[in-house]
Formats: sequence, C-alpha cells, structure tokens
Amino acid sequence: MEEQGRWTALAFLLLLLLPVGNANAVRVDPDTTWEGVVSATAKRGVLVEELTATWCEVCAEVDPYLAEVADRHGTRLVLIGLHDDDGRDGVSTAASVARVERWRTLYPDLASTPSFVVEGEEPIVGRDAWTDVTRRILAIEGEKETASDLGMNLNRQAGWLHVDGGVQAENRQTTLMLLHHGRTARDGSIEVVQGEAYERVLIELHVRNSTGAWTSTCDGGCMLEATSPSNFSVDIDLSRFSLVLVNEVADHALASGVNTLSDAVVELAVRPSAVEDPNGHRWTLTAAFAFAGCGLLLLPRRFPEKSGFVSEEE
Repeated sequence: MEEQGRWTALAFLLLLLLPVGNANAVRVDPDTTWEGVVSATAKRGVLVEELTATWCEVCAEVDPYLAEVADRHGTRLVLIGLHDDDGRDGVSTAASVARVERWRTLYPDLASTPSFVVEGEEPIVGRDAWTDVTRRILAIEGEKETASDLGMNLNRQAGWLHVDGGVQAENRQTTLMLLHHGRTARDGSIEVVQGEAYERVLIELHVRNSTGAWTSTCDGGCMLEATSPSNFSVDIDLSRFSLVLVNEVADHALASGVNTLSDAVVELAVRPSAVEDPNGHRWTLTAAFAFAGCGLLLLPRRFPEKSGFVSEEE
C-alpha cells in the first residue's frame, strides 16, 4: 500500500507540471514600459508560502523549478518565499519574519526548510513535500469561488496603486505583500550557491484591518505608502517585483480550529516569464521531476517520516 501511495503522489506531481489552458498570470515584462493602468483581479487562486533559506541545499535545488511551476499555472497558484532571520540567511527581511511569526501562532515548531504552508494549513515538510502540496492545491481549488471583487490597479509611471474589494468583516484582514525577484544576499551570509539571485522574496507587508486602517512592516522606509484605505503612493525602486493581495483571517484571530483558507488572492507581477517557451521546457521539467520522484520511490528512505529536511536548529 505504501508503494502504491508513493506512485500516486508522483502522478499528482506530474499533473501539476502540465500546462493549463487560460492560466496566464497578470504579468508585465520589466523591459516593457507600460502606459496607463495595469489591472489584476482575483480568480480561483491558491496561496502557497515557502519557508526557505539561502543556506538550504534542498531549497537551492527545488526553488528554481518552482518559479516555472508557478508560471505554468498562472492565476491558479501564488507562491511566496519567506526567509526567517536566523543570523545565516542572506535575504531575510522584517516582513518575512512577521509573516513566519503569523504562522508560528498556529505551528510553533515551524522551522524546517523547505516548508510549504498552503492557505495557512499545517506546514508540509520534507523530501516528498511538493507532491502533498499538489494534492492540497487541487483540493482547495475545488472549494473556492471563481469570481471575486478583490483586485489591484497599478500605475507605476504615475506612482499610485488602488486596491479593490476585500471583505472587511470582524476577524478578517486584507494583506498586501511586495515581493522582490532577483534579490542578492548580504555580505557575510551563508549561501549554497554564491551570488545567487533569489526569487519571490517577501520584503514589505501591509495589513488592513476591519476599520480600514493599514499597518506596515518594512526594512527602513516603505516603497508602498498607504494614503487611504484603498490607495497607495508607489515608489518601487525595483526592476522585478510582484504585488500580492489576499483577503484572509486576521492575525489576532488565528487560533486552533480556525478556517485559514483565504477568500481570494491575486498577484500582479513585473518580471520575465520563467517559461521561455510554452511547450519547449515542459518535458524537460517533467522529466527532471519524474526522475527525482522515481528515485525517491525506488530508494529506501533515510529520513524520519515527519520531515526529509530540517533546519540546523532541530
């Protein structure tokens, strides 16, 4: 039965890698100067947050593939990289730390890398993590509505961002995140790959509560400054970035047994596509994961069942 389950897990992984029709993400090429407003409206997306690290060998192998997986699934998947402040990680930020602490409210032992938090559910950790992440993505998609009034309108040239919608009920919050694509590590930090450019790094966190007031977590001054419950002034000094907007349970309302699924999530990305050819790399990518997956299925496990890879603190 265990052997059958592991082959089933591999099948789920390959399913996620296949391209999906009409799944184009709201993305702007950074080499193109757009005129007017770029808009993004939430669809039936799933939020996946990965606890990763510059010193994590497994993360260095897996993370480059995740960028292509996310691009092939467009609005179905919003993927965020969280880097905790452990004294070794080279791209940790106050925003990432705040987001990790949010989930440690529910999961105090959250420390292993890579760990995947799918819509706030219990972290999925270890060698076979992504197959289980795939199962949850497919299951949660079926539970979500396909339409939402949550969205963003960005005019970078004019320097403003308008945030639409969001259920501002008691114990709910709207969260706006700024991600940096291509972030380099600080001097003196530990890297598996020296000089690596890290994708999806959370660098700013803005939370709107049920009264419409925003609180912000940034390193130094924020590039997004709230001017009203729905508007921001924008001074994003980055060539490649993403804005992620999610309506979710409030930080203060997190508790055991609370439903953590978001009402809606949307991403607006300014970066090149990780998929150079819509069809060209599919089989290379699938083969790579399949090869690795088959190896895991055929080789005996050498790690505890609860986790294939743990941080050095454990």
